[in-house]
Amino acid sequence: MATLGLNAHLSIERYLLIFHNAFIQKYSISLHYVPAISLIIVALLYTFICIVSYPCKSTYDYNAVVCGDACFTLNPILGPLGWLIFYLVPLVIVVVSNLLLIIQVTRQKRRMLQANVWKKNLGMVLQLLTVTGVLYVSWLPIILTSVINVIHLTPVLFELQANWLLLGLIYIAVLSSPLTAIVAIPELRKEMYTMIQGWRGKIMHDRVGPVTIAAHMVTKGTQQM
Repeated sequence: MATLGLNAHLSIERYLLIFHNAFIQKYSISLHYVPAISLIIVALLYTFICIVSYPCKSTYDYNAVVCGDACFTLNPILGPLGWLIFYLVPLVIVVVSNLLLIIQVTRQKRRMLQANVWKKNLGMVLQLLTVTGVLYVSWLPIILTSVINVIHLTPVLFELQANWLLLGLIYIAVLSSPLTAIVAIPELRKEMYTMIQGWRGKIMHDRVGPVTIAAHMVTKGTQQM
């Protein structure tokens, strides 16, 4: 839950960095550090209160693909509220922030071209869209189906979750994060390219080495004869 909240915060901050850079630099502590730390603290408190301290006993089936969930999710208020506040709302914020960012960048394209900042801001937009695009695919299906199931249990959606067809998608964001970072960050992409070129040159050198030595030994043996 802290991951989604931080992504929502970063989406808003990216918008401010592009269009209100002086403002966010002036209030960097209030707009950057305080929200990020607060999101982590709130997530930890929510987990402790609703999972560790909640007065109920969770039942898990360790033979099932999805063994179960914390018992507080069965509460008709806390269950839907937790999914809405910590999962659905951050995703909505990410979507809205990105849409506003794209609209604003498109509207100000001409002015940015004149100021020679269009290329830089376009790169920032592409970075954000690459990372958050994976986030949409990973989390949106499981969040929507979970909220629906908590409010009104639907057998079809429950089966999709129980068989990992939807729940497994959340790991896409984690497993693909190195690839999205390489695609989104030009400096990292350039460094990876240089590293691969170095490995390639070393491999080619190792392949040529034994052939050169063998040829040298054959020549030396011929001269001795």
